[in-house]
Amino acid sequence: MTDQRDEYHSRLFDEQNRRFRAQDAAAKKGEPEECGGITSAGRYTSVYYETLALTKHSEAISDDWIERVVTQPERFAVNPQNSTIAYWAYIPEFGNCIRVVLRERDGTLLNRFPDSQERKRRLRRQGQP
Repeated sequence: MTDQRDEYHSRLFDEQNRRFRAQDAAAKKGEPEECGGITSAGRYTSVYYETLALTKHSEAISDDWIERVVTQPERFAVNPQNSTIAYWAYIPEFGNCIRVVLRERDGTLLNRFPDSQERKRRLRRQGQP
């Protein structure tokens, strides 16, 4: 079973690498990048987001919450190595912090997921155990 799972993940990883290389080449030429879809709030999503992120992090995180995290973050960090920006915010209706990762140059949604570690950091900053 583990060998089948490893082979499956290896094939997915190879396919994603092929797509990312093609996207980078297109971006360098000034061509539009491959788009996975569009959220209900009108934000473009990556192919990775549509194919893997939604299945890997299957929690029901609404598009409205994603937009709230991006427009009203409690904290954010720029990663120059892969040109992404990560945003964090606590969503009371969800009961947890959500991390949203966008591509820096065009704001494409790459990933979103609950971040319990950030929730713990937030509680410590507020003086709660």
